[in-house]
Amino acid sequence: MEAAPFFYNASPAYTTKVPFQVRNQFGATPSGPIKKDKLFYFLSYQGVRNADAQDSTQTDGVPLGLTNDRSVTGLVNMYNATTGKTLAASQISPVSLAVMSAVLPNGQFLIPTPQITNAATAKALGYDVKVQGPDALSSVDQGIANIDYLLSSKDRLTGKYYVQNDPTSTPFSPNSYFLGFPQTLNAGSDVGSIENTLTITPTMTMMQRVGFTRMEAYASTQQELTPQQMGINLLGVTQFPLVEISSFDTTLGQKVEFGNSTSFGNAGMYQNNWEYSGSLNWVKGRHTLSFGYQFDHTQLNIINKASASSVIDFSTLANFLEGNVKTGSVSDLFPGTGSADRYYRSNTIGAYVNDNWKVRSNLTVTLGLRWDNDGALSEKYGRLVGFNGSQYSYNATTDTITNDGLEFAGQNGANSTLMQNP
Repeated sequence: MEAAPFFYNASPAYTTKVPFQVRNQFGATPSGPIKKDKLFYFLSYQGVRNADAQDSTQTDGVPLGLTNDRSVTGLVNMYNATTGKTLAASQISPVSLAVMSAVLPNGQFLIPTPQITNAATAKALGYDVKVQGPDALSSVDQGIANIDYLLSSKDRLTGKYYVQNDPTSTPFSPNSYFLGFPQTLNAGSDVGSIENTLTITPTMTMMQRVGFTRMEAYASTQQELTPQQMGINLLGVTQFPLVEISSFDTTLGQKVEFGNSTSFGNAGMYQNNWEYSGSLNWVKGRHTLSFGYQFDHTQLNIINKASASSVIDFSTLANFLEGNVKTGSVSDLFPGTGSADRYYRSNTIGAYVNDNWKVRSNLTVTLGLRWDNDGALSEKYGRLVGFNGSQYSYNATTDTITNDGLEFAGQNGANSTLMQNP
């Protein structure tokens, strides 16, 4: 079960052939009466702890001539030896020099030195550097709590609660092949309900329920370097950009990315839902009648700090060393302005009536009617925009759009949900 993975054995870059891994799982389930024949409880807990060194490993390609000499002379010698071309010391960008010589708190270079220096071996493996970070950690905590209270022989009260928390951590952000940008993902859920079941008569029962559900998933990326330390000016933004170099290693021609992710680097969601419902079941002769209602209030909170991320693209190693940003990517240099957070709200209500009519022993007719109203989506701070065709206008004479038809919630007569009034 702890045999060395095949590719660990096959690669000289892996000095530790058996990656560390440990998994622990534990739990308990107590239950019993609190008050004899009246009040009962049930509890359950399960925990999982997992640490895995294999999930904290990345491989990539860096210039084979790169050494621990990260001075201007060292970088020039590396470039000239690797490409067979000539690059003058005066052409090295101060920012690129700072990035190439940056050292992380663990004493390693941000851009690692290759462990494999033989070009044929590197081509066969598809990489020349193996980056090993701290063990990837994941844990799970799950808990259940149930309580049943027999108020009387005809009245039962039940409470249920479920909670789960699944945090994970990895030394790499989603788009980063190198260390320096560890990420933590917090995910979990809570579900709770209280239900009352009342037997009014032997043929009539009523149930009422109130429930709550919460789900969350938020990823946060830390950074051990700031753009200011590297001399990168992003108009006051302190979040390290995502740096992309399309052909960083001239031997393998591989793409390199490092920095803060622009997709799921610092973003996530929190969703809350409250539900109120009730039903009445009545058996009368050959008819089984059901009546019920349901009301839901939903909150969807989108927290998006990734919109503050920048992207800096370079086409080749030479472009990166010289600081020549890729043509057409200038718009990616600076993050968007304004908040990308959204706090959506919505209400849903429904009601129904149903009749199961047993016409004969072998024939049942079901008749029912249901009504639902899915409320319009609104945003807590009015951060909604929509297109209203009736507002759009175009001047053919001047070939200009005189009104783009865009409406902002709660402004210029538009309501908070951007729904047209009947």
